[in-house]
Amino acid sequence: MDYHKTFLGYQDSYAGAIMVDGNWYCASMPQMLIDASKRYREGEDADDKNRSLTKSQRAARAQSRLEQWQSDVEARAPYLFSRKELPDAKGRTPWMCPAAGNSPTAACPRKPTNLASGKVPLTIIRRPVEGPAKVCDNKTSTTFPAEAGGKFAQEYQYGSKEWREMYGHGRNSVESFNAYLKDGGTHALEDGSRRRLRGSVAQYFLATMTVVAANLDKIIDFAAQKTEDGDDYEAGIEAPRAKQRKPRRTTALQRVTHNRGRARRNPVRT
Repeated sequence: MDYHKTFLGYQDSYAGAIMVDGNWYCASMPQMLIDASKRYREGEDADDKNRSLTKSQRAARAQSRLEQWQSDVEARAPYLFSRKELPDAKGRTPWMCPAAGNSPTAACPRKPTNLASGKVPLTIIRRPVEGPAKVCDNKTSTTFPAEAGGKFAQEYQYGSKEWREMYGHGRNSVESFNAYLKDGGTHALEDGSRRRLRGSVAQYFLATMTVVAANLDKIIDFAAQKTEDGDDYEAGIEAPRAKQRKPRRTTALQRVTHNRGRARRNPVRT
C-alpha cells in the first residue's frame, strides 16, 4: 500500500526499533534515509506548483527524483529488520535486528559476535542506539505485538522493486474495478440519477449495495470462465494464441528517402 504524504517517514517505534514507511529498521539509520520518501513526495508537490517548468523539464526532474528515491530505498536495506518466524495466533511476530542471526546485513558494536564472524557486512553501524533496547540486548530476536506498528505495517519494503511490482498490479486492479463500477453499461455508480433517495445514509447504502452487486458479477463471471476453460480443455480445444506484431524491415530514413524518390519520379498532375 501507499501512504498519504503526512504519514511518510517515521511512523512508530518499539523495543528500540523504528518503523519507517511500513517496515521495521534499526534506529541508527541516518535521518537522510528516514526522510527519503517524504523528500521525494515534497519534490513532486513543489514541481506541481511551479508553473515556469516546461514539460521536458518536469519529466527530467521527475526521473531524477525517482532514481534518487530508489537509490535511498536500496541504501535502507542493510538497516532492515528480518522476520524470524511467522506471526502466532495473537499476531505476535519475532523480529531480528540487521546485525543478528546467521546472515546479518550490518555490523554493530552491540552485537560483538557478528563483528568477529569473518563475514563481510553490507554496512557498519558506527553510532548504535544508546541505553537499554530489547532489539539490541537480545541475542537473537524480539517479539513484537500485533498493535506495534499495526496501522502502517506492510509486507514488502516500501519503494523496493518487489513493492513496486505488487503495488502496481494491485492499483491497476483497483482502478479497473472502479471504472467497471462507474461505467454506464454496467452499474453506473457515477450516475447520481440511478440513486434517487435523499440523505447521506441512503446514498451510502445504495453505493454499498452497488459494490456488492459488482463483486458478485465478477465472481460469477470468473466461475463461468473457469468452467468454460475446463470444458474446452476436456474437449481438446486450445486457446487462441496471441499474434506477434512483425517488426518493420526498413528504417525510418529508408522509408522517407523512398517516398521522396517516388514523389520526384511521379509528379502530381494538374
